[in-house]
Amino acid sequence: MANFIINGGTPLKGEIKISGSKNAALPIMCAALLTKGKTILENVPDIEDIHSMSKIIESIVEKVTFKNKTLTIDAKEKKQKKIQGNLVKKMRASILIVGALLPRFGEIKMAYPGGCVLGKRSVHAHRYAFEKLGCKILDDEEGLHIRVKSLKGTSVVLPELSVTATENAVMASVLANGDTEIRLAATEPHVQDLCHFLNKMGTKISGIGTNILKIKGVKNLKGVKYRVTGDYLEAGTFVVAAVATKGNVVVKGFDPAHLDSFWQKLDEIGVKFKLGKDYAEISPTEKWNAVRILRTRLMVSAKYLKHYLKDV
Repeated sequence: MANFIINGGTPLKGEIKISGSKNAALPIMCAALLTKGKTILENVPDIEDIHSMSKIIESIVEKVTFKNKTLTIDAKEKKQKKIQGNLVKKMRASILIVGALLPRFGEIKMAYPGGCVLGKRSVHAHRYAFEKLGCKILDDEEGLHIRVKSLKGTSVVLPELSVTATENAVMASVLANGDTEIRLAATEPHVQDLCHFLNKMGTKISGIGTNILKIKGVKNLKGVKYRVTGDYLEAGTFVVAAVATKGNVVVKGFDPAHLDSFWQKLDEIGVKFKLGKDYAEISPTEKWNAVRILRTRLMVSAKYLKHYLKDV
């Protein structure tokens, strides 16, 4: 196990470029399977989850390559297709492959994601959305088994604000017959990025960034070149580090609008910062104000970053 030794007491200074968002890249990689064309994704983080998802996808389609943060998916299908169960069992995000493959093949069998450790994060919302779209659930002890003759547009009220269930429902809807409305949809930036990617492929999704998504079903999609959004959680982490050390830091390569409520709270605290189109500049702040921070699932920045500010 690696050890990290941090010698503190020094204000941070300089510039840092933020990585691409893993939480956006994974569903976008899966969505590339909605077409048989070639998709090129830029700004993809070079991490284990990305490599694992690449191997899962490469067991289904012709070729996946990854070099210098650019991932290319040639989505022509193989003659022999088998989803690798050992990788599926290791990755919770592997559930996202279902929403992309159902429109293409009409049936999918695979091991339960994450080794079927359902507990806190069940697949109930996913199953519910698929059933509303016309799928038949045939699961057993060995894994997921879902079949559909024809996906049909409908109104889906998700039973919970689930990011991956929203993403699966959206992917399964884009090639459905008719229009689909998804209510209680998750609004996180990575959900928005998936929707923007799908629109570039040829879908018609409106309401992006709200809890109501409207999807007009289309006949087919095309392969595209797309840049994955910067990781707002990583950006927020570096911002907090700069604030905590009274540093002068420029955080680049992300959309500050993804952290609206976070900036609002920093402003209340008295932090000096400047926002640009794709960066934030943090200046030293000598005096902070005490503030109250509320937990809420709808404020994405507060959900993930509030604990970093509890002692500020």
